[in-house]
Amino acid sequence: MNFFLKHFIKDYENTKDINVRTSYGKLGATIGIVTNLILIAIKVVAGLFANSIALIGSALDSIADMGSSIVTLVGFKVSSKPADKEHPYGHQRVEYVTGLVISIIIIVIAIELLITSIQKIITPEVVTYSVLTFVILGISILIKIGQCFVYRGLAKRINSVALFAASVDARNDVLSLSTILVGTIVALVANVNLDGYLGVLVAIFVFISGISLVKDSINPLLGIKPDQELVNNIIADIRKHPEVLGFHDFYIHSYGASRAFASMHIEMDGKRDAFKSHQILDGIEREIKDKYQVELVIHWDPVHVNDQELKLLKKAVLNLLHQIDPKLKMHDFQKEVKGDKTLLLFDVVLPEQEELSQATILEQLNQGVKKLNPSYEIEVEFDDNYLGQEASK
Repeated sequence: MNFFLKHFIKDYENTKDINVRTSYGKLGATIGIVTNLILIAIKVVAGLFANSIALIGSALDSIADMGSSIVTLVGFKVSSKPADKEHPYGHQRVEYVTGLVISIIIIVIAIELLITSIQKIITPEVVTYSVLTFVILGISILIKIGQCFVYRGLAKRINSVALFAASVDARNDVLSLSTILVGTIVALVANVNLDGYLGVLVAIFVFISGISLVKDSINPLLGIKPDQELVNNIIADIRKHPEVLGFHDFYIHSYGASRAFASMHIEMDGKRDAFKSHQILDGIEREIKDKYQVELVIHWDPVHVNDQELKLLKKAVLNLLHQIDPKLKMHDFQKEVKGDKTLLLFDVVLPEQEELSQATILEQLNQGVKKLNPSYEIEVEFDDNYLGQEASK
């Protein structure tokens, strides 16, 4: 694969570069157009010669595959466009739209093939076979296997939904053509016409794959949890800075495979010089951008490092939280004195699938805090911890 890419894509190893990604997409789409044109001709000839609806249906699928390759080509070209006034975050999500279009085409073809196959079962026709039929089926299977490996290899290198959809579609063709081949052998040996029934099986399989691909294409458009390895790596790099006392409210938003924005609150000593703290945080932002191509914006949370009374109070409230649920975490703990009342302000981080309601947690916290001191009142914000990270260092 590397030898092949080296001759067709300049700087092929730099897959984070949008121009390199576009070249990968164009290469995959071009291969798809050429090989599917060959397959269309082969399947139509074989289908007409054998009077096989399953083969002709497979030819229609190849026509859709070629259309999908054209859509992929256009999609990668559009997604490479730089940000503009209407799309300040770029156009890379067009690639996900391309995957969705391919998925819908697969579903439409499956429905058409299902209808035609049912008609074939109701009104069966004589199917004729020859050595040519087996040769064409064999060639078609080999071409589709090649397509599947090429698409999947390219998709893995650039993390492309569109190319992965194309690889799944090619795999579907391998399975459907293999089914037709088995049915052909059964028809010759047992003199049983399974053409219409095989068409139904192929249609159902293709339909299910299309539905699965629709889900895979829509999820990135809706917004999904970022890659956990990326999250862990960013967190590990931030932990290396001794000035960072804690972190929370970490979010990553993806606008394409190589276009991501992130935000995070970082706790640092509140008595440190503000200009030096700003310099440190700027350095962290540049480090993350250079290393992971993620635009990180950091909010500075100053912490009272030497306030022993606040530390003890925070520890007591954290113990109350752990009595309610050991998985609960806390950050941004502050204290404000208002007359004869002391207001405790903090955020509670909820674990995934927390069984207790926020109202229940708040009620039990109130009861516990009043036992510590009747003058205490609390003001709590609840955070979801979707990235599964600790609330503090």
